[in-house]
Amino acid sequence: MRRSAYIAVLSVLMLVACIRPGGQEGVATIPAQGVGGDISSDLEAIRAVVASYWGAFNSYDLERTLSFLEPAYREEQAETIAGEIRRLKLFGVKMGVSEESEPSFLSPEEAELIVKLAVPFRDRRVYQHLVKIDGIWKIDVSMEIKE
Repeated sequence: MRRSAYIAVLSVLMLVACIRPGGQEGVATIPAQGVGGDISSDLEAIRAVVASYWGAFNSYDLERTLSFLEPAYREEQAETIAGEIRRLKLFGVKMGVSEESEPSFLSPEEAELIVKLAVPFRDRRVYQHLVKIDGIWKIDVSMEIKE
């Protein structure tokens, strides 16, 4: 059973290692306080989206998980995410999630942060990039940071 859980976790980590071509590597970030204006509502919204995304993942709720993704990224990742959720559910694996870095803004409509996933055998760090579409924050990149 332990080996099966390990295989399920590795499968999930393959999911979070996915990134769309043209990722945000090498892009300078602006600390939250450097964007100007009151951004506390955006910070709360970003944190809520990320927490809700991982909460839906841990609840094995595919539709809710996909709802937090930017439409093109959702379409690209839907099949992979469905498979990962099935495997997690099969083995009853739940991931502990915590914010490792405060969200940083690349622009008023782009932000990034790093979350830590507590999974069996070792923790993983995941980079997430979000975009604001029609006033709503959506995840458009989620990838594991290789150490």
